Amino acid sequence: MTLHLLPQFLDIEASSLGRDSYPIEIAWSYPNGEVEAHLIDPYHILDWTDWDPAAQAVHGLSRRYLSEHGADPKLVAGRIQAVLAGQPVYSDAPDYDQGWLETLFGDALGVRSPVRLHPIWALWPDARGERLHELYDAAWADVEGQPHRAGIDVRHRLAWYLRAKAEFGGVR
Repeated sequence: MTLHLLPQFLDIEASSLGRDSYPIEIAWSYPNGEVEAHLIDPYHILDWTDWDPAAQAVHGLSRRYLSEHGADPKLVAGRIQAVLAGQPVYSDAPDYDQGWLETLFGDALGVRSPVRLHPIWALWPDARGERLHELYDAAWADVEGQPHRAGIDVRHRLAWYLRAKAEFGGVR
């Protein structure tokens, strides 16, 4: 039996889209398709005060909920470093997500992120972008749960990859 490894995807939910935003939830996938997700308690870092009620309305996470259920950012950064450092990892919004990774690692551990994100579209550089976006939108039908939660969004990227792989052929 041939093992088909999947690309690793990452998604981050944040306090806002502003300059002072920070990550509040992060999830990533493994090559076997499993997903790991962590809520992040913003109260562990004193400078993490930015909060946009409009962003909360989208992801549904309050600062109070995060303080009760979130992990210390140092622990989350350490976990990411242990499992994703040096691996190719893909994001549908690599500029934003890379910025939030840098914020997490910089504020929690005082270092740069050991993870470099690549755009998901780079998995099929020769495919028609329009068709990739159609498959991206259609993949929501394959995922249960509310969009804009990191774990659900990563599952969506995996579903999108499988749809695109069926149409364009495998990258890995």
